[in-house]
Amino acid sequence: RDAEREGNSQFSILNSQLNNEVSNVQSNSQLKQSNSSFFIALSLDVLGAAAIGFGVYQNIKVDKLNTDYKKMPSALPANENELEELKDRKKEEWKKVKDAKNLRNIAYGVGGALLAAGITVHVWF
Repeated sequence: RDAEREGNSQFSILNSQLNNEVSNVQSNSQLKQSNSSFFIALSLDVLGAAAIGFGVYQNIKVDKLNTDYKKMPSALPANENELEELKDRKKEEWKKVKDAKNLRNIAYGVGGALLAAGITVHVWF
């Protein structure tokens, strides 16, 4: 009987050690997953902030280009060549304004999506 009890107690000690090791492995993998989730979320946040910063830069550029466009001469030139040249310059300036607006809108959209993804990863993981 004593040998049986001793065998059972050794078995329970071994079982408890195995359970501790399994629990340590699980907690280590959870910690690694938590760390990687944090860095993924942080990366998304940084990229989102950078994209929004680029959008702000483009918005400033839109304002400047739009102001420059409005300052262009509106009086008609004396000859036909100058008129065509003025029309072409105005078209080019307006295209610059539209391109800057498009870049701004894209940057805001992408930046917002990246920030939302980063926040989601922070909250869910």
